Amino acid sequence: MSENAAFASENTLINFIRLTSDIELTNLVKGHGSFGTSVETLERVFGYEPLSLKEICTDVLILSVKVNDSFQLSRNEDLHYSFGERDDRNLKSRTLGEWKISQDKIKRLKYIIGVNSGANNSVVSAYEIEHLKTETGLDRKGNLRYSFYSDSDSKLLLQTLGLYKKCLSELKFGSGSEKVYINK
Repeated sequence: MSENAAFASENTLINFIRLTSDIELTNLVKGHGSFGTSVETLERVFGYEPLSLKEICTDVLILSVKVNDSFQLSRNEDLHYSFGERDDRNLKSRTLGEWKISQDKIKRLKYIIGVNSGANNSVVSAYEIEHLKTETGLDRKGNLRYSFYSDSDSKLLLQTLGLYKKCLSELKFGSGSEKVYINK
């Protein structure tokens, strides 16, 4: 373990003991200046239960997209973005994104979910696709990209779909792929 990791671990353990017991600690410093990890942060990062893909409660096509740094992103859902104005620091913006989608699937998509593949495919966001924005143009390779619009509440939709605080470890993204479809 690196020195910084050891200090962070010490800090977290000291804070945990102070929160959960009456033990008097003699430590003068809580981890030598490292920042403590809040219970909320630990829950947000590690509080996901495995769910089999067979248990997903929908018969419609779901687009699942990678949002690997999702735990550090803003969760403000009040903002709406247009093509070229996406905010890479916002979870909703990153989930709705600008995606290359085949014509046969574009009309069948009902939901788009954000997945943190670095955290065992934890489902971090979900939106009902209310309408597809027009073709957003071509990417560097000449492929059409689409963006989506949604007013749905991510947490409520995650609960409705049975995906709240769930991870989809069976979900397999292809090599270098940014998305995968879920369909019964």
